[in-house]
Amino acid sequence: MAEEEESPLRATIELCEEPTMHKVHVTYTLYNTSDKPLSVLERDSPLWPIANAFDILDAAGEEVPYNGKVRRLPPQSDDDWLDLAPRAHLAVTREISHGFELQPCCSYTVRPPNSHRVRESSSDPEGTWRAVACDPLVFTICPEEDSK
Repeated sequence: MAEEEESPLRATIELCEEPTMHKVHVTYTLYNTSDKPLSVLERDSPLWPIANAFDILDAAGEEVPYNGKVRRLPPQSDDDWLDLAPRAHLAVTREISHGFELQPCCSYTVRPPNSHRVRESSSDPEGTWRAVACDPLVFTICPEEDSK
């Protein structure tokens, strides 16, 4: 059996500010750890501004239902790929709570995607799914104080 090549992708996810019921901002950073340039499919990933690419789990480990908008996508094109230079990274900040009913005084876990579609050359138009190593993010929604 052939040994599978280790994925060149790593990621981190961090809170940008104290989360509230109405707003949870995170920064998702994707790293290319290889010595080769890669292209990453932007859509269906946290890199795309309108993607719902994160799962949010409650304290019991159950997925919080997503009730937000779902968009139908046109066929992918070359414009949907982002170039990632060797040993470089891409970082995006996203508001991830839209479409989820988050409750105060509850802890949640954000589970980032465990793979991205990657192509290592333009002769591979569809790309291949590659694993992404990324630890989940745990946060607690604090009650919002009344403004006086």
